[in-house]
Amino acid sequence: MTTEHLREFITLAEMGSYTAAAEPLFISEAMLSRHIMALEKELGAELFRRYPRRIELTQAGVVFLPFARQIVGSEDNCFSLVARRQEFEKSSLSIGVDKTLAFYGVAEIIAAFSAKHPDIVIQITEGGSFELKESIESGLLQLAFILDDPANHSVELKYKSFKNDTFVAAAPKHILMGQKSIHLSKLSSVSLLMPPQFTAMYELCVKAFRKVGLEPNSTISAELSGRTAKELIKSGVCAAVLPSAVVKSWQNDSVDTCQIVPSIEMSTAVVYSPKALSHSVRLFLDHLKEVGSE
Repeated sequence: MTTEHLREFITLAEMGSYTAAAEPLFISEAMLSRHIMALEKELGAELFRRYPRRIELTQAGVVFLPFARQIVGSEDNCFSLVARRQEFEKSSLSIGVDKTLAFYGVAEIIAAFSAKHPDIVIQITEGGSFELKESIESGLLQLAFILDDPANHSVELKYKSFKNDTFVAAAPKHILMGQKSIHLSKLSSVSLLMPPQFTAMYELCVKAFRKVGLEPNSTISAELSGRTAKELIKSGVCAAVLPSAVVKSWQNDSVDTCQIVPSIEMSTAVVYSPKALSHSVRLFLDHLKEVGSE
């Protein structure tokens, strides 16, 4: 039993004759008759009473007709939904952005892509790298800009290197005293503003201190890219270690900066699932190559 044969059965039941049904089905009367007889043989029941110039449904045919329509309707709905989903994926793009990466030209890249492809609707979600990566894995997002840790790469995802940066120390001038560099050991005794726990930025900072056998002296945590962090450092309450691009965005006379020894490297990546590589994602990845994101 095929849905094509069911469609033929439905048309024949509605038209009332093989001659009338064969024309819209684009098949011969003989072929239509063979298909109906094959369907009757499979069901083990006659579906039509045949008369010289017309046919009519048997009781078995009357019972079978609504089920045939339901099966054909389900197939039509299935194909329609799949087609609509494919069309949606071609015309939309969901992008996740780690809040820190707002300082690395992500908005400009997305704006240039939108100008090039105005027919694609772009939805942007900001969050932490861990959550964004989970959203990619679960299919809630198509791609994301995240802080990258090669040691924690998922085999299910693809990672395209984006931007690299180094951390610097940011503190009131009386703490750094105009130094060009400072060792992490000296910062471990200073009250440090740290990123929120369980974030990729927090893990990066803590690993850097532990690499030299130290623990950061953290009394306050906040989004390092936010205005509150800047004001806390300006007020002299604490110091911070954070990406140089972030510091450049709000450096002023009240805050001094210097290099950190040993250096803390930060890598970022665009992550996506190769299993959900839609047309819009391919276009965006091509756009990244053109703009030279690395």
